Amino acid sequence: MLRIFVFSLIGVTSLGAFALGANALGLRPQRIGPALLDMLEVVGATVAFAAINVVLGAGAILTLRSLTPWFLPLYLAADTSLLVFSLFQALTFCAWRAYERRQGGAR
Repeated sequence: MLRIFVFSLIGVTSLGAFALGANALGLRPQRIGPALLDMLEVVGATVAFAAINVVLGAGAILTLRSLTPWFLPLYLAADTSLLVFSLFQALTFCAWRAYERRQGGAR
């Protein structure tokens, strides 16, 4: 039941955003495809940043454990806030790349 509610909520807000964009903001519906591809790029970058952050965090924790008398639990490297910050990193990185592409400077 929870999944149905969540997917229904996401569907309704997505359709509302589409209607708002197409009607009130004058966005062209034909451009939703490239926008979805950009969204997938951000999702992929988020996963990459999250994986890198978890691996580096776990490595730092294991290094601190072996070199110092401190004990840090390994689950600190998998904190959910890392996913939010990974999303921020991905959004910034993808926006930077898009800006450079518009300026003709990126590959």
